[in-house]
Amino acid sequence: MTPICAVTLISLALYGVGSQGTIAYAQSEMTPVSPSSPSANTATRLEEITVTAQRREESAQDVPISMRVFSAEELQDSNARRTIDLFEATPNVNFTSVDSGVAGANIFMRGVGAMVVQNVEQGVGFYIDDMYVGSPRAFNVDLLDIDRAEILRGPQGTLYGRNALGGTIHLLSTQPQDTLAADLDTEFGNYDFRKVRASANVPLVKDTLLSRFALTYTERDGTVLNRFDGHHINDLGNLGGRAQLRFLPSQNVEIDLSGDYSRDDVSRSAFGPFADIVHQRTTLAEPADEYRDVYGAMSKLTVHHPRFTATAITGFRGVTDDIQADFTPLYPTQQGLQTRQQQVSQEFRLLSPVGTRLRWVGGLFYYREQVKNSLFVALPHEGPGGLPAGYRETSYGDVEASSYAAFADVTYPLLEKLEVTAGLRFTYDEKDLDYRHVNTLGIPGVFAPAQKAKRSAAYNNWSPRFVVSYQWTDQFLTYASVSRGYKAGAFNTVVVGGPQFKFGPETGWNYEVGVKSTLFDERLMMNLAGFYFDWHNPQVSVFNGTFFTTENASSARSFGGECEVSARPFPGGDVSVGVGYADATFVHFDNFVPGKSASGRRIPFTSKFSTNAAVQYRFLLNSWVALMLHGEMAYKSSVFYDVANTLKEPGYALVNVRVGLESERWDLFLFARNLLNEPYRTIGFYWPTGPIGAPGDPRTYGVQVRLRF
Repeated sequence: MTPICAVTLISLALYGVGSQGTIAYAQSEMTPVSPSSPSANTATRLEEITVTAQRREESAQDVPISMRVFSAEELQDSNARRTIDLFEATPNVNFTSVDSGVAGANIFMRGVGAMVVQNVEQGVGFYIDDMYVGSPRAFNVDLLDIDRAEILRGPQGTLYGRNALGGTIHLLSTQPQDTLAADLDTEFGNYDFRKVRASANVPLVKDTLLSRFALTYTERDGTVLNRFDGHHINDLGNLGGRAQLRFLPSQNVEIDLSGDYSRDDVSRSAFGPFADIVHQRTTLAEPADEYRDVYGAMSKLTVHHPRFTATAITGFRGVTDDIQADFTPLYPTQQGLQTRQQQVSQEFRLLSPVGTRLRWVGGLFYYREQVKNSLFVALPHEGPGGLPAGYRETSYGDVEASSYAAFADVTYPLLEKLEVTAGLRFTYDEKDLDYRHVNTLGIPGVFAPAQKAKRSAAYNNWSPRFVVSYQWTDQFLTYASVSRGYKAGAFNTVVVGGPQFKFGPETGWNYEVGVKSTLFDERLMMNLAGFYFDWHNPQVSVFNGTFFTTENASSARSFGGECEVSARPFPGGDVSVGVGYADATFVHFDNFVPGKSASGRRIPFTSKFSTNAAVQYRFLLNSWVALMLHGEMAYKSSVFYDVANTLKEPGYALVNVRVGLESERWDLFLFARNLLNEPYRTIGFYWPTGPIGAPGDPRTYGVQVRLRF
């Protein structure tokens, strides 16, 4: 037990508190807390949260997996806007935007992730409503009408369609209901920030055909001064929406259809010298202009039979992302990246009926993806060696990938309180590359060799999972698990410096023990987990002096744990604390560049310590309005942005506060994010001109108004 968790437990025990579930509210977005709600003022226990982490509805406290769950009400109370807000409040999870804009996400969980930029799967699986999202450029999206978010640590390949090496993130939308209702959420703040979120629940045929619609719109001026022209950059612009249709033709059949679209326009990322950019200033001849479209559609058919539940999920998703930038005030080069990704997936899943002694889930999964990358480097002015102005080199890297998988997971109680789980997954992957690097002069090339190449590769893997859990009492569970994760190999697709395009697959064994407990009449929850991850052939992005290339390290490892506590010390008051520790290092990684070794170095993009805490209090002012006070803090210790551990981001803490009034039909809040105006960077990397970084947002504040109809 960590000291912080021990102190928290003792302090709360003195007040006679306790809890159940991971921080907890069970109300949907359409039924927010009102002054008359028992949970707002009179409830002395934290409400139980139901999750579907193991593909069946069960209490989060009964699932032998280390997880962090956000309910709809918690998302509202913290005013989480984008996916990145979830990770700031989750121990042992780091989120980095590799290009400082809205896209290009790196997610590391317990030190395990993808240290790559282009055309490589993430080490963490990302799902929206049971549908796998393949491109990391589509991860950091607006949290549009989300009912619940589940973050599962460790490999989850025997439960989900796509394999996941480090963990799984699952966003679940609020489902259409048989009630006519709507809400409107507006925010206004400094830097001319404007945000509107709206949702409407529209039953079309009572008890049979239901629909739901959601819309989000965001704009904000720049926060970073560009001394090159005196303008501010790093502005935001987003418009997105989702439509859902739910058809219930009979008591045993459910058909769900949905489509979503999001457009990020002129999101001007602010790069600059690493030491200077943290102060919200830079000097750029051409800031990075980014245009991103994220879209998708899916259908989900569920049939309930006395002996099983069958589910078929068919989905299509895509993302386009265009970025053009210069990283220096001298305008020596102009760079641009265009990415086009499209995917189709099909999953069939069978689930055992509720209440049976033997619980099982099994499925088949098919996934096909097409990715087209185009990266150019151009010289606006005459370059070195007599290169003329307008000289241009372009890499075209097109990849087609197919994946086939079968998975099963079975749980059986050997004794009244002792359960064992065994799972197995088989995955087969095929990938094809069509690569060209050309230039306008037809010369051998300056930034990379002029060449054409076609490559193919195939990979297969068996990934098991074993769990033993013991339910000592209804409020105390212990477990131990062993699971294997896998990620296929792939190809370097931009600015390849030689004939070697392919890098190999990576695998890892995760060993975990944990405790889940509810204490003091279900008014305090404390969950503990310890892990050791043995990582083989991790795929690593390495700067070769000109551009980035991906290769395999020999081995790495990570060990540590999480402690998460939530409590309701008195009616209307809620406290939560989370602490994570992850010591993630390369074991063997020699000659990542000729003559240099990274063995013993820390894995990039991973904080050794992470802590989050939230305190909230609601109380009635009169019979129709309540006062809500909410404060939260998230701390991440230092991270390195490079394999050699020379480019370091110091640890920092972000503090957010919200104060407001709540009633049955309206809410009014004042808010501040990054209240202490903590300077920090979201990314850093080496460039031929020196280290480059991009800043996090400074202090922002404003007012929020919610209306419910």
